[in-house]
Amino acid sequence: MRNNRLTGIALAVGLILPLAACSGGSSDNSDELVVQSIWTKGTAEGDALAKMIKEFTAETGTKVTWLDTGESLADVFETSVAGGSEADIVLTNLAEKTNNWVTNGAVVDMAPYIDQWGLTDSFKPDTVDQWKDSDGKLIGLPYSGFTWPAWYNMDLLKQVGVDEVPATTDELIDLAGKLRDAGIAPMSIGGNDWTGQKLFLQIAQMYATPEVAHKTFQEGDFCAQPDIKKGVALFTQLRDAGVFIDDAEGYSADAMNTQYYTGKAAIMSAGSWAFGSADLSAETAAATKLSGFPLPSGSSWDKPTAYNGYTGVGVLLSKNGAKKADAAGAFIKMLYSDDTITDFVSTANLIPAVESEAKSTNPLLSQAVTDLDARVDYAVMPDTAVPGAVADPMIRATSIAFAPGNDVDTICKAIDDAYASAG
Repeated sequence: MRNNRLTGIALAVGLILPLAACSGGSSDNSDELVVQSIWTKGTAEGDALAKMIKEFTAETGTKVTWLDTGESLADVFETSVAGGSEADIVLTNLAEKTNNWVTNGAVVDMAPYIDQWGLTDSFKPDTVDQWKDSDGKLIGLPYSGFTWPAWYNMDLLKQVGVDEVPATTDELIDLAGKLRDAGIAPMSIGGNDWTGQKLFLQIAQMYATPEVAHKTFQEGDFCAQPDIKKGVALFTQLRDAGVFIDDAEGYSADAMNTQYYTGKAAIMSAGSWAFGSADLSAETAAATKLSGFPLPSGSSWDKPTAYNGYTGVGVLLSKNGAKKADAAGAFIKMLYSDDTITDFVSTANLIPAVESEAKSTNPLLSQAVTDLDARVDYAVMPDTAVPGAVADPMIRATSIAFAPGNDVDTICKAIDDAYASAG
């Protein structure tokens, strides 16, 4: 689930022409495939995919054009669909816009292809269900999962006399004050993008049941639900107590990562896609303890919360791809082969959605797999609940929440306006 939130309209516009040029001839030519991915060239996931593409072409003779459009994938793909020039196979996460792609005809229901391609018994329990839309249509086949914990740099915590990660928000506020007194930034967060949105929604559901959280994320009316409104108030309390870095509302995910990776901030919330980042210093990685976001008194959860799921990256088939289902099926079956899965797990720290014996040597992934379940409860992941049309306006609204001076009613109104703007 690396690079897994879809932004960048300006970038999308810049990519429309090359995308159309690459995929314009894909409609019926079954000895060619166009694959579009959120994974980009030069990353660990991209390297594993590039290796598989090369092997696939050598074995089958099918030419593969790979469009690595990264975080702009959703915008670029939707534009190409409008022009009938979309890629055949799409490798992306299930988030916001993607939830509507079967309904609006951007991709086809994948349910008939699981049996056709012999993949029915390959997947871990419940992983396929996570890719179904509200009508029960299968948007894509799950490929990778994720965990999304809070990261704590224990070396920095120990510098201020704290030996354990905070379990309560009172302890977190106390820790933030000690870190600030020592000149260390407390919790880094991309308040201006999807990372800030997810943290805000994680805190907003601290007093709510999973059912209430899911319904509210789906329908809006945040301040009409008392437990959600109470969570928004908790967020403002943490913000005003200095838990988040200064000027968080202007930070991106990249800026957040850099601040934590380089030991400038003591805490961040980030997913397993970041465990193998080349920018993460060995010293910081060794000092990192994974846990959850601390709980307030009276929380509906028993343990600090994190996110997890199997919506990290999935395999989607467009109408163009369905016209050459045999070639697309051969590609997808190789993508799920033991050799390819092993490459992704060992080199990109991927958590596979299929049953696999492949192992990763990454210590953070090992910590997440072996220890995290005992430390955390898993909160409602918003991506499969928040309507696609609400996604971008909501990110703008939640960035307002990180700006000092905006109270609970102001924040709720901005979020509810985001839902209203989507109709």
